[in-house]
Amino acid sequence: MIAKELDEVNYDRLVRSLCSKHSVPLIEIEKRAELGCIAGQHRLQETDETFYVNEKVKVRENGMEKEVVKKVAKARKVWIPRNVRPCSCAAVVNYGANEEAGSELEERFLDDIKQAMSIDEKQQEDKETKAGKKGKGKH
Repeated sequence: MIAKELDEVNYDRLVRSLCSKHSVPLIEIEKRAELGCIAGQHRLQETDETFYVNEKVKVRENGMEKEVVKKVAKARKVWIPRNVRPCSCAAVVNYGANEEAGSELEERFLDDIKQAMSIDEKQQEDKETKAGKKGKGKH
């Protein structure tokens, strides 16, 4: 796997030529931080995540009972990557003899990246929002 945002052109060429010479599939990842997350160059922190579910609730109104759909907040524990170290290139040396396992592993990598980066972006937005609120109150 190689990150697309490489500064060193020669490094990019070297990795690509080695992969093509030895018939190794190359997965391109957009950002170095994403690749660092895939390669395990981070610490995991457990946190609570709130999500909303539509539930049917029976309500008694004017002596009649009816079902109403309400949004109910629920929480679950999730592990979020922290202190991700950027990575330019990573190699999976052996993930088994089964080709199906290899494609499944590739899909899992990409899904993990998307999930981790979306959570990270959401937290960054929350920090910016909180910082904006703090700045407005001090005028």
